[in-house]
Amino acid sequence: MRLGLIAIVFVFIFLSAENLQAKNINYITLNTVGAWEEIVLLCRQKKVPLFVTYTNEAKIPQSVKTIQNNTRAVKFANKNYVSVYINDYSQLGKTFKSLFRLDDTTHHMVLNPIEEVLLKQTKLNYEFFEEGFRRFEQFDEIMLKHYNRALSKEEWLIYLDIKYNNFGYLGTVSEANRFIPKLNETDLSNPKVWPFITKLCLDINNSILKTLSTNTTLVENPNREFPWLEYYINVYNLNLSFAIDNKDSSRMSKIKEELVPLYPNTAKREYQKLLVEQQYLAALEKWKSYEKLTFSYLKKNNEPDDYYTEFDKLYYSYPFNKISDLLEEILEEGIEQKSTYKLNYNMAELLIAKGQNDRAWEYVNAATKKASNAKEETQTALLKQYLLY
Repeated sequence: MRLGLIAIVFVFIFLSAENLQAKNINYITLNTVGAWEEIVLLCRQKKVPLFVTYTNEAKIPQSVKTIQNNTRAVKFANKNYVSVYINDYSQLGKTFKSLFRLDDTTHHMVLNPIEEVLLKQTKLNYEFFEEGFRRFEQFDEIMLKHYNRALSKEEWLIYLDIKYNNFGYLGTVSEANRFIPKLNETDLSNPKVWPFITKLCLDINNSILKTLSTNTTLVENPNREFPWLEYYINVYNLNLSFAIDNKDSSRMSKIKEELVPLYPNTAKREYQKLLVEQQYLAALEKWKSYEKLTFSYLKKNNEPDDYYTEFDKLYYSYPFNKISDLLEEILEEGIEQKSTYKLNYNMAELLIAKGQNDRAWEYVNAATKKASNAKEETQTALLKQYLLY
């Protein structure tokens, strides 16, 4: 039974007669999801865009009242759009608000017949309707080429501008793989392309990464605009996750040898190489290999603070029952190199956690001797009280 559709078709035929004498926008008020689906289907058949006003106000929004006095805008809207009014209090309103991630502000939107947002804003004027319709015509042609995989670079940039800047949509990795080869170094200076690159061009083998890694203007210049650190982190995280999920040591090595040398802070690159291999080994629970790698690094650097750093990193990142012995070895080696307050205090806490209170006393006493301020003295005193009682 399609009475709703018949009624809507009748309304549409009435509206499409170019009723240029209308003083108001010819809104169709929709209350149900079913009615919305019928309107969308109709727009697909007629190849016309939707103009939607969504509101949670009980009365007609001021922006709608104001536009009704703009005869030029009303004529343009009635001629080129199917106009829909949706109130938050209706069944459709709640669904629509969630689907398009709207807040409680009144929103005016232009959608194409496949329910993609082409334009969204809170105010109404003639330019809104004109720009929305221009995007509809432009985007319709571009989408056809996009689905046929025949977009030029310039059309890709228009596609990204519409999809991302108006709806926050970046596309898919498969789209990225079709677009990336079209970019060159000059395009990387275009801020409109940056969100696409930093979110989707993440495979460590992609050509964009290689180009950026040799572009001193975009990468090494302290005043650079391209978000290089954000991009580096995204590439790092995605490829490390891939390496872990697939137990792919070659991908991990590629991160270490090819990506890490591009890390913005040159002084920390060697530590980043250690970190990527540690994260890989820890995720696969290869603790013997982790231990060998870590102690090799610590002995090479021979810095007492590094032992505390490694202890701290392990202690707060991985299950205690799997790493407690390794934690103890790191602290023992560090204390042997240089007995400090931090190392002794953490060893005492570690042994208490392992239920070895008798052994803990040795390190509590050592920490007490090394305490250099009131805070450290208080901490060791509290630890002694805990052991006594």
